[in-house]
Amino acid sequence: MRRVGIIGAALALGVTVACQHRSPPQAELPPLPETWQGQANADAVTPGWIAQFADPELTALVREGLAANHDLAASAARVEAAWAEARISGADRSPQIQASGSAVRTRTQNIGFVGGPVEVDSFQIGVSASWELDIWGRLRDRARGAGLSAQAAAADRDAAERSLAGQVAKAWYAARSAQAEVALSTRLAAIQQQSVTLAERRVQAGLVDIERVREIRSALATAENRTTTARLTLASRVRQLEILLGRYPAGNLACPASLPPLPDPPAAGIPAALVANRPDVHALELRLRAALARADAAQADLYPRLSLTASAGRSSGELSDLLDHDFTVWSFGGNILQPLLQGGRLRANRDRIHAEAQATSEQFAQTVLVALGEVETALITGTLLAERDAGQRIIVAEATALAERSLNRQKQGLGDALAALSAERGRLEAELSALNLTVQQLTNRIDLHLALGSQPLPVESTP
Repeated sequence: MRRVGIIGAALALGVTVACQHRSPPQAELPPLPETWQGQANADAVTPGWIAQFADPELTALVREGLAANHDLAASAARVEAAWAEARISGADRSPQIQASGSAVRTRTQNIGFVGGPVEVDSFQIGVSASWELDIWGRLRDRARGAGLSAQAAAADRDAAERSLAGQVAKAWYAARSAQAEVALSTRLAAIQQQSVTLAERRVQAGLVDIERVREIRSALATAENRTTTARLTLASRVRQLEILLGRYPAGNLACPASLPPLPDPPAAGIPAALVANRPDVHALELRLRAALARADAAQADLYPRLSLTASAGRSSGELSDLLDHDFTVWSFGGNILQPLLQGGRLRANRDRIHAEAQATSEQFAQTVLVALGEVETALITGTLLAERDAGQRIIVAEATALAERSLNRQKQGLGDALAALSAERGRLEAELSALNLTVQQLTNRIDLHLALGSQPLPVESTP
């Protein structure tokens, strides 16, 4: 009866401490709007955004990157490690059973007595078991926290996969735009060379002064430098793409000197669905829940622990006797442990974990706001780039019309050859500006898909 009274008193003390438990405070988000400011289409975000670009080469490259990228493989390995850690934490909730055995031979020298040394064999075998009754959920919360952390690692892997697909897509179109810029810059330099040749002839004929020739030569050098810069950019971007694909960066990946048409804007869903769509945000939400579970476990460390123990064994001088199933020694009991004085270590650990949980909560709220801002920024940027694109199309059309008119007048003997070459240079400059604007739009469209958290490939075809 006295033992029961002690156990009851310890449990009562634990209940008293439990009443003092305070959960870590959590950050609050501002009210979310029902729709995005930059788009009214609230249809759900659809997976497989790579297909919207209608670019089979891009699809093949993304599949290759997802299968061969080393950073992604490392992320997958971290997921396996996290789940193994979760299994380790969960093992504490199960009974712990251990078997032991020993064999000892002892030799004793009988000094002063008749006879030689005496050798004695001793064999022992035993089984012990222990099980902590998880009254306060301490082990449960630890296991739950480890499981949530493993889920967060899996979400990190999904985020890395989607980020890689976006990097491959942007690197692919950046390389194609560099290839196109090399082609346009080469043509521009060729026209500048024609202008220099024509101007030098006119200097010799006394039709233009030397200052005009020097001006055209300077423009030629600028065009040639631009071509060299474009080639350097192309080499860098191709190697960057090859590294993403897990290839040796030899710089021999072929890409066309053109860009595809911009696909239609995707449905953006609603702001409230972003946490579920974005794996990086969802990973932080899981880490917050894991931190709260660890905080509960740290609080439970202050409470009494009740454990059951049992053991059985047999000892004999003959090895054959150990095979007898009748154990000669056994015990069964229970014990309770209530931490009293540990220099404040347990409470300090609880306070530390509570502070970490609060920090994770604030980080989660900030990450959500940043993610919302990324979507809104991508939407408004897409709108403004579309307006610029409309204006640039007019510039290209007018420059093309002027170049054609100048060339026709030259063929008819009514126009100046230098003026025709100048008009052609203007047309190429306009096309280069349009090229840069197109790659900006493609990059922005990719950024929008990443901000919305859409899967790059259909679920059944993702490696």
